[in-house]
Amino acid sequence: MPWIMNACWKVIKKVLPKEATDRVKFLSITSFTDFFDPEALPPHLGGTCLKEYKPIQYSAFSGEECFSTVRKDSTSVMNEGREKKA
Repeated sequence: MPWIMNACWKVIKKVLPKEATDRVKFLSITSFTDFFDPEALPPHLGGTCLKEYKPIQYSAFSGEECFSTVRKDSTSVMNEGREKKA
């Protein structure tokens, strides 16, 4: 592990509970197969899987577009509930 990661981990480790730090594992290229099936790993990680993966293309949108849609939908649902009670 690069020295900067090692230094950061020493600091972060002190603020996390022991249960959390026990779950964290840093792997080297040679230790991937200790935790993962080699048939599920690509060759550059020591595996034998030759499946080609394509990156997921995310569409760019602003967070405001997302939240304004949620606000409109939740407002209309709330108003429908009020109309039924009246």
